[in-house]
Amino acid sequence: MNKIILIFNGRIVDELTFKGKEMTIGRGVGNDLRIDNPAVSSKHARIVREKDCFVLEDLGSSNGTLLNGKKITRSIVNSTDNIIVGKHQLKVGWEHGTGGFDEPVDTGSRAVIDSLDKTMMIDQSTAKKGGGSTKGATGGFALMEGGVVKEQIDMRERVTTIGKSSDAGIKIKGLLAPKVAALVNRSDKGYVITSPDSKKPPLINGKPLGKPYILKKGDQVEVGGLTLRFYLRK
Repeated sequence: MNKIILIFNGRIVDELTFKGKEMTIGRGVGNDLRIDNPAVSSKHARIVREKDCFVLEDLGSSNGTLLNGKKITRSIVNSTDNIIVGKHQLKVGWEHGTGGFDEPVDTGSRAVIDSLDKTMMIDQSTAKKGGGSTKGATGGFALMEGGVVKEQIDMRERVTTIGKSSDAGIKIKGLLAPKVAALVNRSDKGYVITSPDSKKPPLINGKPLGKPYILKKGDQVEVGGLTLRFYLRK
């Protein structure tokens, strides 16, 4: 039997049988799967059955729909994929338990959810001040090597992962490198960098990152052996 599993804080909070050809997801009344959370849009996403597969579609949500850490518009999904809507994780499966739905959220997904949560809080605290606003500009990192720019990486996604995970936007190499060393969230107030590792956080302008930080033009970030310089451009 086809199932949609809703997970919050690593625990199953709802389980719906997939009936018909589609299931809508959102905060508003009338959705098949309703998630009452301000990070979720009224009509956020939907899962559509197409022949022998399921397709995930974002419905123009404010915060986006993440599939394995990447913001998507439309993509095929299976039981091994991690879908994040707001602060919740979704799984698509065929029978309860067979896809490991009783297991906690994996480290990468948990880090993304925590980081989005922190970004929402920092957005509220800076809303009146307007600090860090990009005003439509695109931010990114210049990868530095010997004081010279080796590569420029624009950060256009809602979340950019820095680490050695397969879906990381900025890759870190090395056997002991973490899957997620840092996360950069793009919001209306700016680009906010956070780290899931309090013991080995990135260095921001030579100082350890202790709390979510709104990046400013020219900031230097040292993480996982990389030296990155933040830029903003129209």
